[in-house]
Amino acid sequence: MLINGLQQSQTREDLRNVLNNPDFSSKTVNGEVKFLPNGDRQGQSVLLQVQPSRDHPSGYDFEIIDPKKN
Repeated sequence: MLINGLQQSQTREDLRNVLNNPDFSSKTVNGEVKFLPNGDRQGQSVLLQVQPSRDHPSGYDFEIIDPKKN
């Protein structure tokens, strides 16, 4: 999301203005991200934890933390 904001700006002030724009949205691997006027993310957030992984080339992968289990 930050990269999408940087693509639309030339300075730090421009980036702040882009991210503060209520019409700003960003497409991510988890879908489109939009924000409420108060700056909170619109929709449900997901908490992830980095875990060691034999399957991922980096040796690590993300695991969703289920708040109902904690």
